[in-house]
Amino acid sequence: ALPISMTDLRARRSGGQILVVDDDKLIRGDITHLLRRILGESAELLEAYDGRMAMQKLEASQAGIVLTDMRMPRMDGLALIEAARGRWPDLQFIVLSNYDDFDYVKQSFQHGIVDYTLKYQIDAPTLEKLIERAREALNAYWRGREYLEGMRKDTLYEASLRLGGEIAQCLESSTVPAFMARLRRRSEERRVGKECRS
Repeated sequence: ALPISMTDLRARRSGGQILVVDDDKLIRGDITHLLRRILGESAELLEAYDGRMAMQKLEASQAGIVLTDMRMPRMDGLALIEAARGRWPDLQFIVLSNYDDFDYVKQSFQHGIVDYTLKYQIDAPTLEKLIERAREALNAYWRGREYLEGMRKDTLYEASLRLGGEIAQCLESSTVPAFMARLRRRSEERRVGKECRS
């Protein structure tokens, strides 16, 4: 996956949009109905009947949470999770499983899904807890990215201050050749120092 920089943070996915993926229209409708009861009528809910359509919906939206069936035509749930997490590592998945999907569910956990539920036993309290966990995971992902980006910026800033001091000292020597010679000497000193430490 390509690294996500701070410039991408404004385009981050949120837990506000939720995508429901299932080839069974009745189940998809039931889950969407439950989500509306839990989240309110203004909830932004998207639907897809298989993995390919889900990828198209994800491309065109900012959905951050995906509830997906595992067995679907054209592109199954596991292939969807692999493809989507490869492009959007912040996406959070909840697997809607049948009793006979254990192998799929086991493999999906290796791709970092939030959790799974048996789709024929799903109810509002269970779904509400799953959505809350997915939102927490999404927020934790972005807090981690912001922390790492802040650490990277601090490190670059400190390095630029050190280099800035060296440049200022070299410029005081008044000639560019002296400046370049000093930079080469400092670089050589650092290289020799690293070799001596190892």
